[in-house]
Amino acid sequence: QVTKGAIDAGADYNRNRDTMIADGLIKASDSKIIWKSDPLPNDAVAVSEKLYKDKAFVAKLQSALEDLKTELKSQPELLPPRYTGFVKSDNSYYKPIRDAGLATGRLQPK
Repeated sequence: QVTKGAIDAGADYNRNRDTMIADGLIKASDSKIIWKSDPLPNDAVAVSEKLYKDKAFVAKLQSALEDLKTELKSQPELLPPRYTGFVKSDNSYYKPIRDAGLATGRLQPK
């Protein structure tokens, strides 16, 4: 919408903008990045509380997801284009998202 002149400013993940540029949908020169946040978490893999109690399973799942980076070299179709794999994290990684939700009133404090 910014590149079409429909709006003056917008926000999105850089991955989305980069994809639109790479796919020829927009030109990089038609918009300017004026601010970048600290890195934000992207897609997550979650398990139920019941399954989370099986620490051996969780460790195997995390390891398999981390190993996707290696598998993607020979099988890039395992993930959508431009995805590079998963990294191990914990709940604290999502603090910026929670903070934004609290600041906008979309989340309520516990």
